[in-house]
This record gives sequence, structure tokens and C-alpha cells, in this order.
Amino acid sequence: MASDGETFAGNAEILQFFGNNDLTTTEYISKRVGKTRVAMTRESEVGPEQREMGMTGRSNAVELHELLTPKEINRHFACSNCLKRQLVIWAGYDPLILQQVEYFDRLRPVSAARLGNLLDLIADDTISGRIAKDVFEIMVETGQDPATIVDEKGLKQITDTSAIEGAIDQVIADNPAQVEQFRSGNEKIIGWFVGQVMKSTGGKANPGMLNKLLREKLKG
Repeated sequence: MASDGETFAGNAEILQFFGNNDLTTTEYISKRVGKTRVAMTRESEVGPEQREMGMTGRSNAVELHELLTPKEINRHFACSNCLKRQLVIWAGYDPLILQQVEYFDRLRPVSAARLGNLLDLIADDTISGRIAKDVFEIMVETGQDPATIVDEKGLKQITDTSAIEGAIDQVIADNPAQVEQFRSGNEKIIGWFVGQVMKSTGGKANPGMLNKLLREKLKG
């Protein structure tokens, strides 16, 4: 295991998976994979415009990020669908940023190739981002290939329109009070309906299709 506290200067590429625009997912994925944690400290003085306004002093900011290496994520950038579902945060164009890197060991690290396979399953709509997190958990615990896990567990997305419509129809029929709330202007309750349909389909309904069909049926 490499020693903690190695300091690097320069850029860091931070990859966020499953289309989530937040660092929580990045931290979760990277810890499970067993990669690095970066503490970035930015120190800067107030600019000329601020000084003209009478502002003085220096500012400091520290951010903790989990990351994967550029080599591991490079292969995915050739896939436009993958790229649309991933967010790369570039940090380090200020030379004063310092990256404090700690290394983590894991008994069963997930290889970059298998992580790529998982991202491919999301990109081609075989599984949803929510299901991908469950698949990833199993990958870490068992070392299995993601496609094998999806097949064995029956986790493929439901993309058949009639099947999704059937689940929606049942939820609507079972919950007339909530339907009336929606039709009376409470559109926020749409999230509740999505949750009910997802629950009835084991989380496997295609989210895009579900939202479109659900709104159509609720509006009558």
C-alpha cells in the first residue's frame, strides 16, 4: 500500500457515474472501487476590483473529492451516450491547488474494464442508474461481471410499453384520491406515483418511458 499524504500539483479529473450531478455518488463509487481521495486547497488574494471596493485579505477553500484515474475513464469518452451520462469536473487550473492523495486497499477491487462494462449497460439502457448501483454493490462483493449479474438477477430494464402501462394503470386504479390531487393541480405528487410504479416493477421500469406514460395517463 502506498504511503498516505503524497502531495501532487496539477489537474485532477473527477468522474461522476450514473448521471448524478453530485459528489456523493463519486465518493461512494470511488471508495467501493478502492481508488483515491483528494483534498484540494485553493488559496487566493482578492482581485483588483474587490480591492477598489475596499476589500482585503486572502480566501481559502478546501474540498474533498474521490476520483478515478484518467486512464480508467478514457475509454468511455469515445461513447457519446456514456459521455452524456457522466460529468467530469476539472480542478487544478489554479497552480495554488494542492492535491492531498490517500490510497485505499480493497480485497476485491473492481477492474476498470468491468466498471466500463457497467457503464455500457447504462448507456445502452439495459439497466437504469438506480439498478446500476445495486449491480455495482454485487460486483464489489462477488467479483462477478456486471452482465452476468444482470442476467442472473433479472435486472434488465422494462422497456415494453404495454408492461409499463399495465403497472401504471394498476397504481392509478388503486389510488383514486392521489389521482384527484394531481388533477386538481398538485403536480408534485407525480413523484409519489413514479415511486409506486417503480416499487411494483422492482425498480426496473425505464424511467423516461415511465414518466412520459404516467403523465399522459394522469392527465386523462
